[in-house]
Amino acid sequence: MSPNCFEEALELQDMTGRLLAEGRQQEAELCCRQAISLFESLSGPDSADVANLLNELAEILELKGSLEEALASARRSADIMRGAAAGVEGGDGYRILTQSLGLSGGLLRQMGRYQEAEGPLKEALMNAETRLGPLEQETCAACNNLAVL
Repeated sequence: MSPNCFEEALELQDMTGRLLAEGRQQEAELCCRQAISLFESLSGPDSADVANLLNELAEILELKGSLEEALASARRSADIMRGAAAGVEGGDGYRILTQSLGLSGGLLRQMGRYQEAEGPLKEALMNAETRLGPLEQETCAACNNLAVL
């Protein structure tokens, strides 16, 4: 893996966040997709870096109203992190997994698919409680998301 390519991927990821904060969703989406593609080639399609960016892409797509596409992105992230979370230091893998499950459940809820939404929201809460702790921000958010459902 070339250090320059990795730095480029990180810069694209940072730029995605900056563009999104500025309300430039279309540009943020393009930048995020480029970062995903670069990380896929550098780290493989099942890396935590890819999963993290897929969550960001899901949030951008949700803002655009592309809920089905956002759901596909969040679900792919969850699938990746179910296998990769334990290998990420400091609990970040479980944070990414909790986020992707919460996104999946929230998107399903928005689409009126309430029964289907319950599974990922419960999994997000269980993951956050057992892997991160009952008082962590992610656990509170997962609990709230389930309560909203």
